[in-house]
Amino acid sequence: MTLLVHEPGSGIRDTLVEFCIRGQGVLFLPSVQAAPFIASGQLFQLSIEGIEFKRDYYFSYHHKKYITKSMQCFSDYIFHDFMHLSL
Repeated sequence: MTLLVHEPGSGIRDTLVEFCIRGQGVLFLPSVQAAPFIASGQLFQLSIEGIEFKRDYYFSYHHKKYITKSMQCFSDYIFHDFMHLSL
């Protein structure tokens, strides 16, 4: 089975999903992106026992810019509330 891979910056992930739907390979997708295709029956999810997929996210801002109250609230939410959710 062919593993379909998205090259960083290529912007062709939708094309890879189409290839996968046509049975031309397997594809790793974030659950949010895969959900509508799984719900419609176009794709199905395989669980691989013993393998955990992890993705790193970065919160960044310009260090010389003023941090507004809404930016601070968002930052507080990310670092204090969101990080405790099980995704």
